[in-house]
Amino acid sequence: MFGCTPSDATQPASLDSLWKKYMLDGAFVIISIEDNKPSIRMENPSKSADPYEEEITFPTLMSHPISVLQLGEGIFGNGGWALDGGLLRRVRDRESTIELYGKRIARRYSYVPFPPDRNPPQARSYEVFLLRRNSVGHATILREWKFPASTIIQKNPTQTRIKIEFRYEKVQGIATITISGLKRGSFKDSLVVRD
Repeated sequence: MFGCTPSDATQPASLDSLWKKYMLDGAFVIISIEDNKPSIRMENPSKSADPYEEEITFPTLMSHPISVLQLGEGIFGNGGWALDGGLLRRVRDRESTIELYGKRIARRYSYVPFPPDRNPPQARSYEVFLLRRNSVGHATILREWKFPASTIIQKNPTQTRIKIEFRYEKVQGIATITISGLKRGSFKDSLVVRD
């Protein structure tokens, strides 16, 4: 799909598995990992209304977060990984829901924290997941898209221009995902999600 460069560091499998577990469980959580021990900072926010069906979505919605943070690398301990994202859209379809999740993977490089207000150097990549969740809560990943850091337009060292749009045609059961902010132009994919 896209080429990989040395700046496209691979997230640790243990963090990726933890993030995906919460996505498949339909849970929303913020976790910090220190000394290889996860510490839950927040779980299942009390006000988790569905994102609007017509809304154009972005990589993070703090009302439906999944965040896994593991720092501790380097002399100052400020290097590591941050996997942030969560539920972007949920559309009800018959007895199940079609859900779109986004994940931003930030590889934070260790740095000297002076001056204190500077932005830390990092490489960001993105993953997008389309799921079907049945009436008892079991989820299946229908499709997954990956966009390495080398394919993303950077506004500056800490900001990207990624924008995700999701459309679902209930009559035909077709989901369409459009992602802009990529160096090669917009990416668009459609698939039939109904059996």
